[in-house]
Amino acid sequence: MPLDPLDPYDFDGAKLEEVERAKAKKAQAEEDFKWLMRQQQFRRYMHRQLEMNGVYRTTFRPNSEMAFLEGVRAVGVRMLGECHALSLEEAFLMMREAIDD
Repeated sequence: MPLDPLDPYDFDGAKLEEVERAKAKKAQAEEDFKWLMRQQQFRRYMHRQLEMNGVYRTTFRPNSEMAFLEGVRAVGVRMLGECHALSLEEAFLMMREAIDD
């Protein structure tokens, strides 16, 4: 019998399992990242990556290089966003450690 798209109680069990697996995979990735951010070595590595991606400097150039640099910076901003969203305290610690070095 086909599924009724208007009935919220008529669902495909396989689809539900797929959604649950995706949620579990995402939760595991977030826990992995939190664990990594608790490691000082990883925080140093992450800060170097953010610096290399130009997160802390302007990308303004009077030529076409600016588009490329802005794309690189966008990757870094996404990484920084993940740091802030998943482990804000460790992100602040990473900044303090970078200033102290």
